Amino acid sequence: LIVAMSLLAAVLMGATSIFLSIKKTGSSFYATESSLMEAVLAANEEMVQKITVSNSAVPDSTVTPKNSKITVKVDEAGTPTDATDDKTYEYALSGKNLTRKIGTGTAVVIAKDITALKFTRDGSNTIVIEMKVQPTGGPQENIKTTVIARGRSSQ
Repeated sequence: LIVAMSLLAAVLMGATSIFLSIKKTGSSFYATESSLMEAVLAANEEMVQKITVSNSAVPDSTVTPKNSKITVKVDEAGTPTDATDDKTYEYALSGKNLTRKIGTGTAVVIAKDITALKFTRDGSNTIVIEMKVQPTGGPQENIKTTVIARGRSSQ
């Protein structure tokens, strides 16, 4: 009886250990996926804000994949009649990373696991952002945002 109880205790401890391990892995995956989506949504919101106040937002059809880069010019100096001092932001897909480059600076990664990115002009003042995001081992998410530029010339 003592041997049987010892074996049962060992089996139960092993099973508990396995269940806790699975729970930690699952929680880690969900936390990682949640963090990824927070970064992606924050990056999308930043692009929306910059395009909304831009004086110029031009998708680049010469890059591969086509229109996966946009150049946005924003009057942050408060000089609406002078476009020469506008600050330039470039948002682009680089591999599976969404990058942002400010002026002549270095591009920095602002979101990861982006499987597709496309900027499309829809009318003179409207830009459509389409993004596909897929974390490793997770489901694909599609994000589509329509932005109306309200800046000086919006071209």
